[in-house]
Amino acid sequence: QSQRSLAKILNISPQHLNAVLRGRVRPSLRLALEIERLTGTPKERFIPELNECNNNTEDRSLPE
Repeated sequence: QSQRSLAKILNISPQHLNAVLRGRVRPSLRLALEIERLTGTPKERFIPELNECNNNTEDRSLPE
């Protein structure tokens, strides 16, 4: 898929999509989830804090 057609599907400008993909603009969670769904690119690539959230919740074990 070209960026232009992907931007059209996402209802954003190709320029905005390019800025998101290059890391210049941080997308909304909704947009990151849609990009992930359509391209397979993990949302954490666009919102790195989601990695931290996943790491914190996965590591919580109950004390013995």
